[in-house]
Amino acid sequence: MRGSIMRAVVLATALGPGAASAQDFVVYDDFSASSMDLSRWVESERRREVAGKQLAILQRDHGSTSSDSGVSGQSFSTELSFPGRVTQISARLRMLEAAATPCAANPSFSAARARLIGTFFNTGTPASGSFTGDVMMQAYLRKSSDPAESAETLKVVGSVLVCASSDCNTSRPIGSVDLGQATIGQPVLLQVEWDRAGKRFVFRRDDTVTGEVAYTVSDGSAPGRPYMALATRTETAACSAGHTTSFVDARFDNVLLNRTAVW
Repeated sequence: MRGSIMRAVVLATALGPGAASAQDFVVYDDFSASSMDLSRWVESERRREVAGKQLAILQRDHGSTSSDSGVSGQSFSTELSFPGRVTQISARLRMLEAAATPCAANPSFSAARARLIGTFFNTGTPASGSFTGDVMMQAYLRKSSDPAESAETLKVVGSVLVCASSDCNTSRPIGSVDLGQATIGQPVLLQVEWDRAGKRFVFRRDDTVTGEVAYTVSDGSAPGRPYMALATRTETAACSAGHTTSFVDARFDNVLLNRTAVW
């Protein structure tokens, strides 16, 4: 008997304070809602997989409720293994679903993108691993909370910028081109070529719509952070009245590169 009592005391001590008065389990989250409950979880949603000969990327984020000013941007990407060799990239993009909710008190819009993105050169002296001074290209489909845009309308855009910080969260634009509109579910072929001799980026959409962005900055240095990716991005407007949401479910296929990037 004495041995049994001693073992019980040792067990209670090992389990810590309160072990002798365990409580019933109660439901914390049964995941019955359509998205993550931010009052219970810190992280938002991400998914990336290959299915049906397509790369599927899903991203959902929610805005801050601490103010009614500004937006928060979050990126999710699948990077190429040898980005420094790429001077041309082509892929077919499709947004299966997209949502971007507004905040009445915030003049900034929420948005969601599916995009081709990458760096090609640096305008000065690059720092290894840093985007600062790198020239970055984007070709993308964009859903916005702008009420002037219909629920099914996506903007198709090509843009070029210079990164002004190591993570490229701040930048200055070089130029952009309007490649028209698309709708949810519509496949869009996007092609980008860096024409170094002509000091320009050439954007094509569905082999018919073409635009270009010329530049005058120095292009003699390799990027500090060589980067080329298929990606999504969310931008969520801050809103004290409640969380805004930005969501994109995108598909990418038929990725083509210039021959010297592959061989």
